[in-house]
Amino acid sequence: MHMRKNSHTTHKFLLSFTWIAMVLYGAINVLLAFFLKGIVDSATEQNMDLFLCSSIATLLLVVFEFLMGNASRYLLQLFCKKNLLSQKICRYRNALYASAVDHIDISTFSTDIELLYSHYYVNIALMACYISQLILSAAGIIYLNWKVAVVVLVTTILPFVIPMLFSKKLQSSTESYKSSADAYLNFVQDSLNGLQEIRTYRAFSFFLKKHTQRNENTEHQRLKNQMWISFSNTFSSFISTLSFVAILVYCGYLTLKGQTTIGALIAVIQLMNTIIAPVAQISGAIGQIQATKKLVHSAETEVSSEKQTFQRQVSEITLENAAFSYDGQHPVLQNLNLHLQHGKRYAITGESGSGKSTLAKLLSGAVKGYSGQMQAFDADGKPLSAEELPYHIQYVSQEPYLFRLSARDNVYLGADEDEKIWQEKMKNLNMDCFLEENSDELANRDRISGGQKQRLVIARALSHKTDVLILDEPTANLDHATAYKVMDYIVHSPCGILVVITHDTSSEILSLFDEVIRL
Repeated sequence: MHMRKNSHTTHKFLLSFTWIAMVLYGAINVLLAFFLKGIVDSATEQNMDLFLCSSIATLLLVVFEFLMGNASRYLLQLFCKKNLLSQKICRYRNALYASAVDHIDISTFSTDIELLYSHYYVNIALMACYISQLILSAAGIIYLNWKVAVVVLVTTILPFVIPMLFSKKLQSSTESYKSSADAYLNFVQDSLNGLQEIRTYRAFSFFLKKHTQRNENTEHQRLKNQMWISFSNTFSSFISTLSFVAILVYCGYLTLKGQTTIGALIAVIQLMNTIIAPVAQISGAIGQIQATKKLVHSAETEVSSEKQTFQRQVSEITLENAAFSYDGQHPVLQNLNLHLQHGKRYAITGESGSGKSTLAKLLSGAVKGYSGQMQAFDADGKPLSAEELPYHIQYVSQEPYLFRLSARDNVYLGADEDEKIWQEKMKNLNMDCFLEENSDELANRDRISGGQKQRLVIARALSHKTDVLILDEPTANLDHATAYKVMDYIVHSPCGILVVITHDTSSEILSLFDEVIRL
C-alpha cells in the first residue's frame, strides 16, 4: 500500500509538470498571434528595423514552439508510460492472486490498456493545453477586435503537411512496438495458464519480476513509437506554422513596397485557429475520459498478497465413500475410501480404465461433482479449506504445463539452486539434454516429448517440496532400468505425501512405496 501511495504521488507530480508544459505550449501558440501582428504592423508603418526584429523574434518563437511541443509531448508520453506500467502491474498481480475460480480476461491487458492510453491518460494530459489555448485565445480576440471573427472560416482550410520522410521510421517503430506488445501478452497468457503451478510453489515474486521486465520493455517501445508519431506531428505543425510566417513576412515586405495590411486581422486569424480546435477537442476528450474512468479504478483494489498465502502444511488426506461418473450413468469410481498420511509414498495401480487418473484428478481438485467427502488436515488436525488446497497440492499429468521460460526457470521459478544440484537433478530424471541449454526460453517447447515435459515439472515439484505431489505415469516410455532409477530418485526426494500412478507392477518398482493401492 505504501508503494502504491508513492506511485500515485509520482504520477501526480509528473502530471503537474506535463500540465505546466502544455499550458506553456498553448500560451506560445497564442503569443504567436501578437508576434505576427508585430510583423504586419511594422511593415505597415514601413519601419525596417522593427520589421526585422519582429521577423527574427517570430521565427525564434516558432522554433521554441517546436521544441516546447516536443518537450510537452515527451512528458505526456512519459506520464502515460508510468500510469500504464502501474495499471498492468496491478492487473497482473490481481490475476496471480485471484481465486482459483475467478475468470481472468486477457483483454484487460490489451484492449483495456489501449483504451486507457488513447481515451484517458492522453486526454487528461492534453486537457491543460486545450483549456489554456481556449481561454487565452478568447481573451486575445476580445482585446483585438470582435468584428473580424468571421475570418475563422479561413482556418478550416489551412492544411498541415505531413512529412513523408518519417514514414519508414514510423513503420519500423510501430512494428517494434507490436512485436514487444505481442511478446508481453504471450508471457501474461502463458503465466496465467500456469497459474496453478505459480500458486502451488508460491512463485509470485519470480513472475512479478519477469512481468516487470517485459512490461518495461513494452512500454519503452510504446514510448519510442509515440515519440516518433509526436515528432512527426509537431514537425508537420512546425512546417505549417513556418510557412504561414513566411507568407506574412513576404506580405510585410510587399507592404514596404506600398501595399498596406492590418496586423490585427492576422492576429485574430491565428487566435481563432487556436479556439476552434480546442472546443472540439475538449468536447470529445470529456466524453472519452468519462467512458474509460471505470477502467482506471478497476485494477486499484488489490486481492490477497503473497504474504497472505496459506502456510499450513497438509498432514493427512481422507477420502470417504467417494464416487464419480463422467456421464452420470457409468461410475468410474465407487465407494472409495482412502487415508493418506504425511511422509508416506503411495503407488496406485490398476487396469486401464479403472479410474487411476480420475482418482489423481479428484485428489488434486481438478475433478468436481463427485459424491462422498474429501478433507485435508494440518498437523493439528484442523481441516484446510477448499481455497487453501491449490497452494499445497501439485498434480503432474502426462501433459503438464511449461512456461515460455528456460528449462532452469521452469524448474526453479526464481529460486536459487547450486549448479551441481541442478545437474544431478537432470541426470537422475534422465534429462541430460537440458544441461547445455543457455536460452531465456525453452527451445522447441511444443516439440518436447510428453515424458520430458512431465519430468521437468516433476523436477519443479521436487525442488519446491510441495506438501502433496501426485504424479501420473512419471516413468512412461522409459526402459525398466531407467524407470527404476527415476522412480527411486522421486520416492527418496523430500516430499510430504507422494501419490504415483503407475502401470509398472514389477516388484522392484512397487517395493519403493510404503503402500500400494490397486483399483
